[in-house]
Amino acid sequence: MSVNADVYYIDFGNRISKRNIGGQTVFYNQGGVIFKGVEGEGTFQLTHSWSIYANGSVNSATFHNQPDPTQNGLTIANSPAATAAGGLIYDHHGLYAALLAKYVGPRWGDDPEFFHLAGYATAQLSASYTIPRSGDRPAIKLTGTIDNLFDEHGVDALAGYTAALGTPLVWNIVPRNFTLQASVAF
Repeated sequence: MSVNADVYYIDFGNRISKRNIGGQTVFYNQGGVIFKGVEGEGTFQLTHSWSIYANGSVNSATFHNQPDPTQNGLTIANSPAATAAGGLIYDHHGLYAALLAKYVGPRWGDDPEFFHLAGYATAQLSASYTIPRSGDRPAIKLTGTIDNLFDEHGVDALAGYTAALGTPLVWNIVPRNFTLQASVAF
């Protein structure tokens, strides 16, 4: 079994951020931010071949020492309230398979607390087999992955705004996709 946890508090003085307006990226100093939270993760080996994995966090990232005092205490953009991941892993005699899920909690797309983004969850199924080295032939690894297994279609992030009307533009979660890969170790 492997377990780890931490508690953090970071008082950060000069957070640089960017805003995309009509294709133009502008960088600026947002001032102070306090990051704090609790994180933990663990892997437990059930048998010689099977393991379970879990990870989670509760987070906070809020403005402080702002030129506009009404922004103090507001949550910064892209800072999820919580995250989680977990799954089942099989690893034995060159065969590896994993079913892993990830959750990203609710967050704001822009500062200060503008454009609310809902939480979402995705899952990934992957499997690989390594053909061991034999004589002059190197080891060969064949891998297949299905990402976004359940085809979640939510919003991932705020991409920026249109130049003319300031309409929000968003990035959606990438639809279900498949990857096949072969690699050779020399």
